[in-house]
Amino acid sequence: MDLQLRGKRALVTGGSRGIGRATARGFGFEGCAVALCARSGDELAIATSELARETGAKFVGIPCDTHDDDSIRAFVTAAAAELGGVDILVNAAARVGGTAPEDFDSVSDALLMGDFEEKAVGYFRCSRAVVPYMRNEGWGRIVNIAGLSARRPGSAMSTPARNAAVVAMTIAMANSLGRYGIGVNAVHPGRTMTESVGERLPEGTATTRFVSPDEVASVVIFLSSPPAAGISGEAIAVTRESA
Repeated sequence: MDLQLRGKRALVTGGSRGIGRATARGFGFEGCAVALCARSGDELAIATSELARETGAKFVGIPCDTHDDDSIRAFVTAAAAELGGVDILVNAAARVGGTAPEDFDSVSDALLMGDFEEKAVGYFRCSRAVVPYMRNEGWGRIVNIAGLSARRPGSAMSTPARNAAVVAMTIAMANSLGRYGIGVNAVHPGRTMTESVGERLPEGTATTRFVSPDEVASVVIFLSSPPAAGISGEAIAVTRESA
């Protein structure tokens, strides 16, 4: 299937590792020019170089802290200048699982506010910065990486709340931006074998219920494509776990 992505300009936050990096790689193989951001300049430079070499596509790495609106605006402005515009934004810059512990008895105001600032507010700020470019083109795609805890919170407080906020914001953005040809969706990764997860798992832990970053990225890339025009305001799970 031709996803009609060749020549599109994609921005991926949190693009140096995990789902963000897998998504950026997929865009490269589809013929997109890609700008990555991450807080670590060293990791970003390595990822950008490796992805460009692997895919043959144009990759640009720009350090950015998505807690900081000025940093986000600088990233988007620089990326748009380097790529000649912005067609796609994938918001993937957030720590996996937020910060623990976060049950009812131990969660703090600072943790709640910090997690919302990082993910829900950070995603909104990035989206707000790219929408003028997409509106001018009359086309765009935004995909927000949320999390299954929005549907299955268990006893955790902060992580499910911020993921649920991302979903609500995704739907509201889709309703607001559809008139400009901009589709907005969320993806709920199940337990995903990213680098950070692998570093935390005890040796010998079974991984049969984990999905790979590439499996998540495949869904993100399809939702970013012109053939996905009929899908907007949705939250799609990518998981091997039962409901």
